Amino acid sequence: PGPGTPEARFQVLSTRDEHSLVSLRRGGSHLAVAVFESRVGLFDDAARELESLRQLNPGSTVVAALLDEARRAAATSRRP
Repeated sequence: PGPGTPEARFQVLSTRDEHSLVSLRRGGSHLAVAVFESRVGLFDDAARELESLRQLNPGSTVVAALLDEARRAAATSRRP
């Protein structure tokens, strides 16, 4: 990676959390996955799930508010 490359960040989930996440993803609920990802600190992933949910429900103010909150949490978590 060069000097202009963004810092790589990752998070290691416990085996239990990984199994829970896989199970939730199989269920197909963007909201359930986003809530779980937020709880374990995967804010960027949660925002992506909520963006998918917003595309399916473009008029939902609740989804829009959750997406804004997830994006703020993601931005805050990236700060040093």
